[in-house]
Amino acid sequence: MRPDAFDRERVSGLVIPDSVARPPWVGTVLAVGPGAVSNRGRLTPTGLNVGDRVTFARGLGVKWESDSGEVIIMAADAVIGRVK
Repeated sequence: MRPDAFDRERVSGLVIPDSVARPPWVGTVLAVGPGAVSNRGRLTPTGLNVGDRVTFARGLGVKWESDSGEVIIMAADAVIGRVK
């Protein structure tokens, strides 16, 4: 998942200071695994696709810095929903 960039300046011209700025919990799915295995051994697909924009729970992923920027690795159950 690649988190969306956080723009501290709003359309109205208001600039949000670093002390209160919190980046959005929205990002783009970069890769999807096959799914989770249930207690009965059946594969349950994630329902996510590469390129989906989703909102996710903060703090449930692992941040990883790559050459192309910050990436968050997380389980599919940390995704709250899709963003249109």
